[in-house]
Amino acid sequence: MKPKSPPPLTICYILRQRIMAHESVGFFLTHCGYSSVIEALSFGLALIMLPYATDQGLIPRVFEEKKVGIGVPRDEEDESFTRNSVAESLWLVNDDKEGPALEIRISVIDA
Repeated sequence: MKPKSPPPLTICYILRQRIMAHESVGFFLTHCGYSSVIEALSFGLALIMLPYATDQGLIPRVFEEKKVGIGVPRDEEDESFTRNSVAESLWLVNDDKEGPALEIRISVIDA
């Protein structure tokens, strides 16, 4: 009897830039890594910022001030967040009843 072979390994890779460039995408939920933030802004996407590491805490403060994103609200005592706080942030950025909550204005200069 021949031993059973393992199932084939499938690896999928999606170019994030193709997704971000799609007209139906209006925001980007980010862990606040600098490269991801800059990439999202280069496509004119509003940021929903949910930093995890201590070095990522400065980015939400800077970009909230610039009005290009919002941070997901966290508990003041233990820094936790809930699925409701994430959902509320998504709704805030995506709310088009009064126009977009955030206006992204980025100038791209070709060298």
